[in-house]
Amino acid sequence: MDFTLLIKLLCAHVIVDFVLQGKKVCDYKKELGTWKGWCAQVLHALLQAAMAYVFVWDWSNWIIPAVIFGSHLVIDVIKSWLGDEDNVWHFIFDQLAHVVVILCLFMGLEGWVLPEMKLEYLIVLVAYLLVTIPASIFVSKFYKQWELKNAQPKKEKGKEDKSLPRGGEYIGILERVLILTFVFAGCPEGIGFLLAAKSVFRFGDLQKPTEVQQTEYVLIGTFLSFAIAILVGYVAVWAMK
Repeated sequence: MDFTLLIKLLCAHVIVDFVLQGKKVCDYKKELGTWKGWCAQVLHALLQAAMAYVFVWDWSNWIIPAVIFGSHLVIDVIKSWLGDEDNVWHFIFDQLAHVVVILCLFMGLEGWVLPEMKLEYLIVLVAYLLVTIPASIFVSKFYKQWELKNAQPKKEKGKEDKSLPRGGEYIGILERVLILTFVFAGCPEGIGFLLAAKSVFRFGDLQKPTEVQQTEYVLIGTFLSFAIAILVGYVAVWAMK
């Protein structure tokens, strides 16, 4: 079975939904009672359809952009109508619904002849895209189910917060990219060195016995981030074989 079409559609979805969709667009999409909200929903669905159309590169095939546009618009409107954008389960079910539509589309069009494209390159591209912004969003939403506000580092009186804006998010993205690279390169031992290096740098921040909650907060994020990258890496390696 040729999975080229499936990988193309997944790649188009990840790029538009996570790379090109900014925070302002997400905020506008929540305002369903206004023209801005509906315009944002329609334009985002159109961009999804256009990206899928470009990736498939079969200009006579109007079924793919039509299905992608309609399904994406309906799913996103339902998600905005449900509210609570920070709910991790809403995020999971939203993405699962999009993936199910893509799978159904792929199964229905499996027999279509499509242009040749290196499947391995597409799998690697999707893997790297998944461990960046999508993984960061998932980790962030996973945290919020516990409402660990008290686990966040506290500023001491008279001292400014010297942490970089969104520094933790960028560190997480970089570590997942490195882990994925280690897996693709066949050097899983590099993951251990990366974990050891991160532990050394974090040790100074977690020395106080009163900061147990913060320590657990950091450990959960680290292990979840590592697990996502390792899982995506080995699934991609399996898919390429």
